[in-house]
Amino acid sequence: MARLKLHFRQRLAGYMIALWGVFGPATQVIAEDNTVSLTVSGGSQLNLGYALIDNISGEFGSEYGLLVVDGTGSAANADFVAVGIEGRGEINVKNGAQLNSQSAFLGFYPGALGMVNVNGVNSAWQNGPEYDFFIGYAGAGDIVVSDGGLIKNDTDTYLGVDIGGAGRILVDGINSRFVSGGQLFVGWEGHGEVAIKNGGKVLSTDAFMPGQQGSVTIDGAGSALLVNGNL
Repeated sequence: MARLKLHFRQRLAGYMIALWGVFGPATQVIAEDNTVSLTVSGGSQLNLGYALIDNISGEFGSEYGLLVVDGTGSAANADFVAVGIEGRGEINVKNGAQLNSQSAFLGFYPGALGMVNVNGVNSAWQNGPEYDFFIGYAGAGDIVVSDGGLIKNDTDTYLGVDIGGAGRILVDGINSRFVSGGQLFVGWEGHGEVAIKNGGKVLSTDAFMPGQQGSVTIDGAGSALLVNGNL
């Protein structure tokens, strides 16, 4: 299988995806409607040092950086994943695809928005164990796990880290799971929210730490927040 080593950085009207690494043959880069979209599908492997998914103009709207990993056998592997640094970025993992990273954050600077959706049976994001996982550092971070998807973080997880930061996790559907291998902080100095619906589960293998601006809602049969336990 031929693969191309490259340093890729594409800008379109102030929007960008910046990737350093190795692209598989089924990787497609599409720029249209002021959105830079990269899709990994057909069992392709995308191996990266850094994946920075962002809209560097800092303006919200339909324009943003988008990474899609789609289908069984398709995977994106990175040492570091940043979604929404100064502006808006999104990653979608679906239909049995995999995302693997050593460290990650969503929504770094004020006004930034980072979103990750993991949807479908056997779709998964495995993160860690390099650094803590920040969802909404000084910006906003939004995670949705649905229809049997899985996110497993091997370190502590922080939602709403700095003042003005906001982090949200929604786990929706039977066998949908978010697992924190360390402590789960919901609202550190910012706002944190965990919503568990329709049989979804959230597990912290260490401790659950709600802050003054932290909230948890659990709705539906089989939905659960588990602390110091196993799924």
